[in-house]
Amino acid sequence: MKIGIDLGGSHIAIGVLDNKGKILEKVEKRITKSERNNIKKVIEEYIIEKTSNFLNKYKITEMGIAIPGTIKNEIVAKSVNLGLKNYDIIKNLQKKIQLPIKIRNDGKCAALAENKYGALRSYERSIFLTLGTGIGGAVIIHNNKVLTHRDINKDHCCLPGGRVEIGESSKKTIKREIKEELGKDIEIIEYIATIENFFEMEKKKYHEIYFLYKVEFKNEEDKKIEHMLDNKEGKEYLEYNWINLNEINKCNLLPA
Repeated sequence: MKIGIDLGGSHIAIGVLDNKGKILEKVEKRITKSERNNIKKVIEEYIIEKTSNFLNKYKITEMGIAIPGTIKNEIVAKSVNLGLKNYDIIKNLQKKIQLPIKIRNDGKCAALAENKYGALRSYERSIFLTLGTGIGGAVIIHNNKVLTHRDINKDHCCLPGGRVEIGESSKKTIKREIKEELGKDIEIIEYIATIENFFEMEKKKYHEIYFLYKVEFKNEEDKKIEHMLDNKEGKEYLEYNWINLNEINKCNLLPA
């Protein structure tokens, strides 16, 4: 059996797989904004802890890591999503984990997995396309006001939602993100648009594919809410406000 690790821009997922590619057990954690300040320590400690647990339960022969970024000679040359550069994660992990470890770009890993175990396994030749950082965005409108959220340290606001995880549809992403952020259940009403977005933030360049949906709160009482909402994940720097549609340009809504 093997251990597969997916290091995403906002999460760490670790699973045990059998020789047929079937996931036997999986654990996952979200990477918080505060944890990004010490991202290497967070990644390594979580992998070491969970891998040690799996080694006590399964006969593991090797481990593989998928990460967004450029890999050279088994070293993370650069990962913009995680803010990493010239990072020898294998060397650090093998101080505690006595297993052969390989690391590859996550897009390549996804393509290889689909070719060996997934939808492309019956084809000799195939083309596999990945969307880098996908975003699910929710348009929630009450009484001609739309719900937005804003980092109090930034000069712009956004629609609520979040990043798509591997194997997750944009609709599921919006439902999960709204539940995690606001503790509310929503219903997808209709698809609105897809936006390709290029921007720079904190001296890093980003390229996003943004899927926009009109949604409503499921609970009838929630549909009447027009006051400021609190973040349920402890992100006190985020505030959720209802903006009059006639004044939406004043809040610098991004992507425009």
